[in-house]
Amino acid sequence: MNRKDSGVLFHADQEDQRLAGKNIAARLANRTLQQPVSNNPDIYNLGIFY
Repeated sequence: MNRKDSGVLFHADQEDQRLAGKNIAARLANRTLQQPVSNNPDIYNLGIFY
């Protein structure tokens, strides 16, 4: 299989940064959801699979 570099495929822009805080706060405020082990919004997990 031949793979080539496609460049940047994913990039968080200023709108993503602005909305991230609101989304994280809403998620943490919803006690019906399992709460995270860490409340550090600087930790992200973006799973990439082939």
